[in-house]
Amino acid sequence: MDRELQRILDCLNARQIRATYGVVAQKLNVPPISMGRLLGPRRAEASWIVNGATGLPTEYSVTETHPDLLTDARIIRTLEDLESLLRGCEEQSFGPEPPATSPASTATWRDEPVVPTEFDDLAVLVKMARKARGRIVDFVWHLTDEELRSLRAAVHEWGSPSVGSYKCFDARVLAAINRALGESDSLLFLNEPKNSERTDCVVDCTADGETFRLSGHATFDILFGYGMGGAVSTPGVEQRLIPSAREKLRRALAGLGWNPDSLQGERFKAVLNAMYGNRLDYGITDASSAMGPAFDISVHFHGPFSALEGNISRPCLFSADVGAKSGVYLWTILVDGIERPWYVGQTRRGFAQRTAEHIRSYLCGEYPLVDVDGLVNGECTLVAGASTAVWPHSLPQFLENYDQLAPKVRALLGALSFFVAALPDEPHLLDRVEGGIGRYFKAHEDVGLRGFFYPGIKVPAAIPFDRPLRVLVTSDTPLAGMPPELLL
Repeated sequence: MDRELQRILDCLNARQIRATYGVVAQKLNVPPISMGRLLGPRRAEASWIVNGATGLPTEYSVTETHPDLLTDARIIRTLEDLESLLRGCEEQSFGPEPPATSPASTATWRDEPVVPTEFDDLAVLVKMARKARGRIVDFVWHLTDEELRSLRAAVHEWGSPSVGSYKCFDARVLAAINRALGESDSLLFLNEPKNSERTDCVVDCTADGETFRLSGHATFDILFGYGMGGAVSTPGVEQRLIPSAREKLRRALAGLGWNPDSLQGERFKAVLNAMYGNRLDYGITDASSAMGPAFDISVHFHGPFSALEGNISRPCLFSADVGAKSGVYLWTILVDGIERPWYVGQTRRGFAQRTAEHIRSYLCGEYPLVDVDGLVNGECTLVAGASTAVWPHSLPQFLENYDQLAPKVRALLGALSFFVAALPDEPHLLDRVEGGIGRYFKAHEDVGLRGFFYPGIKVPAAIPFDRPLRVLVTSDTPLAGMPPELLL
């Protein structure tokens, strides 16, 4: 979504007042007829932009509109009124603008910006946070003596328990400030962690007339933390970092396209965890209050298929029509007369294509070679002579033992069955179905099934507060331990 349109929506939602399609289109300099396309799916957030004649959003049902839509009878119809409202929202979010004589504090992307277009889709935000966190950002903060000293006290407070690159940056900030103030003997300092020499962050601080210029570069996740430090009220920081310094940090982060005010609250902790490289559920004790009712998705596994031709009960996946489709797939082994799930994955390239890639990895020794005799008895052990080294370091041993190992590879590929479930080409949906099945079997109540499922497999993590999803599972033939329903 256009950033300016998102700003308008944020303001209308915050003030709970409607504006006409026409005036918003005028602000965006686009034809009014294009507003439906620009706004995207019908939802409560977008329902504040309405038809000027009816006062309602076009083609919205009652359940799709905001419950407080008609509380205020006013409707913004002129560009002057809309711009006045936007100025009011800006001042409420960030406080009054600094004096014109004060240079702006900025932060800029060094390379291509990574900016979310909306703040209501957790899956998109998590993905964007992971993509943005390692990008380099240049910053220039102009601070008064009082602001600089308050920042020094706050950085020492939040930096003392930090680790890794975060502590390295905090230590360099304090060192630069102390040099600029001529207070090298200050007790407000931190030691850089060991082996920090290669950490890609630089900080410099110089006097600039009556103010100080604190500048340098760091990865976005580090600068994001400083912006959030200005936005989030915590006692330790609030007592040290004066309001004007907080506003400058907040504005710099918002200038990068990440609105700190839109990322506060329990619901957005998963986004912050993704930003800082934590587990998505870190620090979240209860995510049961997910947004909206559960929606159902039917997942039907066709199979079993084989990688080989000539098996009537297991037709070859590479010659089956479904092989060209994409979705979620299972590898299974026939154990005690029933197909037992061993591995789960997803593909957007087609089941046949992805399966061929897996097989190629077995044929060149990239994948650990599991003993098929153990698998058919419900056990997961490596073949004698198979290397445990990381590929391609394992390749010499694989080639040296090739005559012994090649029949084992052939036997494993012959024993594997493949089940495939075609699903819409929606990355987040595929992640949720694959991750839900994987997590279910990794924690299965049947210890035999739990221990059999591919050891060490990594599956997509659940996003706390994501909209509930009910997966209704069926299959052509029974799958051991697979429940008929998974609530994710």
